[in-house]
Amino acid sequence: MVKIPNEIKKVILKFRTDIENDLKIKKIILFGSYAKGNYTENSDIDVCVIAENVENGYLALLKIIPKVIESDVRIEPVVFSQNEYEIPLSFGLLKEVKKFGIEIN
Repeated sequence: MVKIPNEIKKVILKFRTDIENDLKIKKIILFGSYAKGNYTENSDIDVCVIAENVENGYLALLKIIPKVIESDVRIEPVVFSQNEYEIPLSFGLLKEVKKFGIEIN
């Protein structure tokens, strides 16, 4: 298993706290270079937010973008509904999240 730097965990947990009033978060999953262990000092922090009260991930993302900027500009979030996440047949970005993602608590 990949060791996630404590600084990155703290950034993600702060981000979660910052957006909790906007989304009913079920999970936050780190994916991308940090989850794969091939990150550099210039890597962004790819996070997938799984939320209950989301009908449109793009609109949910627009809602939280100001909080992303306040929290840490390295965070690159994507948002999916819990129903989308639970679909067994995944492709594209969601497939990568499920394959390489690490849930951050």
